[in-house]
Amino acid sequence: MKLLSYIITIDSGLAPNPFSKYCTLALCIPNHKNALLNNGDWILGLSSKDNGNKLIYFMKLTEEPMQRNIYFKDKRFDYKRPFFSNDRNTLVGDNIYYLENGKYKMEGIKGFHSTETQNNQDTKYNKVFISDYFFYFGNKSFNLEDKFKEFIWKRQNYK
Repeated sequence: MKLLSYIITIDSGLAPNPFSKYCTLALCIPNHKNALLNNGDWILGLSSKDNGNKLIYFMKLTEEPMQRNIYFKDKRFDYKRPFFSNDRNTLVGDNIYYLENGKYKMEGIKGFHSTETQNNQDTKYNKVFISDYFFYFGNKSFNLEDKFKEFIWKRQNYK
């Protein structure tokens, strides 16, 4: 079992995307750094040092990492495609990339991840991390006890 801990700079509901039955991580640091995780490993997301390194979420991977295009086509995750509605959570879906002629295209509402740099980072490694066993605290995040401080990294990265 592995534990990946990283700093979340902005907790918008996009990465991680903890809404409904599954918590998914299809964008941002673990993907950008090609985290080598498997079913049964854990991911821990913390706020920045300026925000007290509080625990925002943790999830146990309950599936092998999924390829992005398979995630896009998997009907279980259709609700993770961003769309306009009265529910803010539907705006921040992370199921936005699909393959067309060997190149990733973006579907859905643009704005959260719409620059070429972000698109290149998001699609550099072909992984989506999935869990149906997770705890998301969001704006109710809290400080870790001293005995767990070793899980807090000093910079934006993972170990």
